[in-house]
Amino acid sequence: MKNTIITIFLLVLFTNTFAQKTIENPEYGLITIPSSITKIEILDTATVLHFHIKSYTNRKITISDKSYIEVIGSDKKLLVTKSEGITLNEEESASDTSELFYSLHFPKLETNVKTIDFVEVHDNEENNAYAYDIVIDQENASMLPLALRGNWMRMDGSNLWDYGFYPNNAIIDRAVWNYKKVTNKGKKYTITLEREGALKTVYAKLNKNGRVDFGATPKQLVTYSLTKLHNPNFKLENDLPYESASLLKLDSTTYSGVIKGYTERVKEKAYVNIAIYDAFTLKVEPLKAKIKADGSFSIKFPANYPQHILVFSTYNTSQQRVYIEQGKETFHFINEGTPLFMGDCAILNDGLTELKSINSFFNNKIMKELAESTISVSPEDYKKALLKLRDKDLTALKELNQKHFFSRKALQTKKMWLKFIAMNSIHTYERRRNYQIKNLPPEKEGTLIIDYKIEPSFYDFYSRDIFNDRLGLLATPYFGYIANSLTSDSSFKNENDSARDIENNIQDRLNLENTVMMDFIRFRRFYGDFFNEGNNFTEADIENAKQEIKDPFLSDYLTITAKRIKATQVKSTSNINTVEKAEGEELFEALIKKFNGKVIYVDFWATWCGACVTFIKKTKSFREEMKDKDVVFLYISGESKKAPENTWRQVIADINGEHYWLTEEQWNYLLNKFNFNGIPHYMIINKKGEVVNDNLIHPSIEELKAVLNEELAKE
Repeated sequence: MKNTIITIFLLVLFTNTFAQKTIENPEYGLITIPSSITKIEILDTATVLHFHIKSYTNRKITISDKSYIEVIGSDKKLLVTKSEGITLNEEESASDTSELFYSLHFPKLETNVKTIDFVEVHDNEENNAYAYDIVIDQENASMLPLALRGNWMRMDGSNLWDYGFYPNNAIIDRAVWNYKKVTNKGKKYTITLEREGALKTVYAKLNKNGRVDFGATPKQLVTYSLTKLHNPNFKLENDLPYESASLLKLDSTTYSGVIKGYTERVKEKAYVNIAIYDAFTLKVEPLKAKIKADGSFSIKFPANYPQHILVFSTYNTSQQRVYIEQGKETFHFINEGTPLFMGDCAILNDGLTELKSINSFFNNKIMKELAESTISVSPEDYKKALLKLRDKDLTALKELNQKHFFSRKALQTKKMWLKFIAMNSIHTYERRRNYQIKNLPPEKEGTLIIDYKIEPSFYDFYSRDIFNDRLGLLATPYFGYIANSLTSDSSFKNENDSARDIENNIQDRLNLENTVMMDFIRFRRFYGDFFNEGNNFTEADIENAKQEIKDPFLSDYLTITAKRIKATQVKSTSNINTVEKAEGEELFEALIKKFNGKVIYVDFWATWCGACVTFIKKTKSFREEMKDKDVVFLYISGESKKAPENTWRQVIADINGEHYWLTEEQWNYLLNKFNFNGIPHYMIINKKGEVVNDNLIHPSIEELKAVLNEELAKE
């Protein structure tokens, strides 16, 4: 009897053990939730999905109890039954580490299920988030064996990504290929791929430690790994840095790539938008890439120097920097994790992606403490603290380079960024100090506020060499921000000084005669003058301007941009408003007073904000559609060293709507009043002048239309 009981117990234990299945790092397609799916547990009584959010700063998340999983091909929704690490229907804030781990429980799946979708349900269906094509039956999900699937990188130290094999297709040689046939003899495989009638054969051999040998012929196989191998002694062929003399040239570049998991099922939810900063005009040009049926895209645009573009896609909750060069192609695999690159700029982008973590100037805690210190430390001490921060990052860069390989261009670009971000931050002393004094919390009242004066020696950290080198443009847009900071800094202004007087003061005080920076500042002045004067400039005006600009590229580029202004400028449909001298609670009321009786869509934005400009362009046709309705599109921007007024006037010429340009003090007041986490920031005001939504987060056009029509329908 005892033996029988033991046998039954072991049989039950054995059965339960094999009824459970754990899938680590499961495969899935396009995902619009801000998390990655790290694990799936298939239990006797439940299906558990584990999630991880890596970067969670300034974001909140709410998981509704209406969220569900759904077997593909079935209409049956399996609602979430339980959560761990997060409370259903409650808003979750960021943790101290900016990470969040949580799991969701759903009813048990049938044994024959191969693929499911997950839907994170929100109050407005337009805001629902998705994870498509989550693979449950990994072995039978594809004709390609599981052991060959994944993103394979060279093990020679370059970590170049050459092969991407997924359940439904492969990415090789900057193109998407479909599986035609897969055969094997033991550990050796022959993979036949097809694309638009063309065939490609890849040979593979399973290696030890999860590695695989791939190649175009059976005798020319190279070992690849799913993880990076860091070899600081790796030598890259033709690893040359950028050269100042050849940095600038009129040319174009191609940005192409693939969206992970793209299918016709996700067509309406997938997008790739980019924002390009013009280093010289500081204008932002938003572009939209057309996505093909296989998820690939390609867009060509002018490029005059090596720079980054900002990419906004289905996968990015914020913008992502991608670096391009004139005459070259950058191929980008857009996914929810670490971006992958092929093409001419792959090594550069891989390196700068890895170096992204070295940037103390984007650490919110550090920068907040420095800002708060401005009321009690001198400008000199503030400068020293920021230069110490810069040196700390430069040291971290050097130490990491002793462990990892980075191309000379990646190191060169990163160093330039750190130097110019530090310089730009030093210029913020006065602005941050004024804001801190005005918004001093009650518990800090009585704090000793020191007097200050910016002495000429304050700028001794500026180097003539760095300002006389075109390589500073690698730090765009910060190169331009420094130019604006100098021309707006009170230290270089005397009463009744003209723009030329201020430039001469900068030149003399910093010994910048005949430098690239001075030519850049003059270029900015002439460009602004030509644009602001309504295009009433002549060829003689251009020639006179060129006499002052010594750099040959900037001189020629001024002619090109001036003529472009003439050719493309159209009658502006924007309306610039002015506000009476109103402060405090009266300020916002004064801004919207003239629009009483209408529904107001308010957009707080800035010319330097790529996401702002991209969405403004995206809503252009929608604004035209709503022009005969009682709706006002109100755009509010404010003075800062990043965004001078003449740049704002240039940009809004193409933005039909109502516009306000606020002082820095007014802008900071509204920022505090509505508790901005950043821009863009959208609001809706009803016909009575009441704020009905003070934080419309990343609305789609359809959602925006629905909200406005709902308010229009009310009495």
